[in-house]
Amino acid sequence: MLSHNQPTAASSTLGGGFGPGQAVDGNWGTPWVSQIPSGGIDWLYVDLGGNSAITQVVIVWGIGYAQAFQIEVSDNATDWTSVYSTSGEQGGNDTISLFASGRYLRVYNTQLTAVNYYSIRELEIYGSIP
Repeated sequence: MLSHNQPTAASSTLGGGFGPGQAVDGNWGTPWVSQIPSGGIDWLYVDLGGNSAITQVVIVWGIGYAQAFQIEVSDNATDWTSVYSTSGEQGGNDTISLFASGRYLRVYNTQLTAVNYYSIRELEIYGSIP
């Protein structure tokens, strides 16, 4: 797994032990939780440490899952390319197969449920660093 205990960043964090690093610590009981997002937009990214070939992403959602989101990749954490997009999500776990490359992978959430925050229990990124 490429993402385990890698550096992370998020557009917002509830605080109090719900930081973005919690989403890659291997423990479903310690989620990243966002603040109430402005306009429904919030994101979380992982720095994979080098340009990586990404083949699968697993998102384990908490109660605050996204009804719509994108998976984006970047080489510099500034310029992002969407490699996957979905809507009408029901929460639970999303297992996404894809073929993408980049140093950074971002989950870009665009639509909330009735819960006014996003929660990712675990973000698992699989592939290889060439």
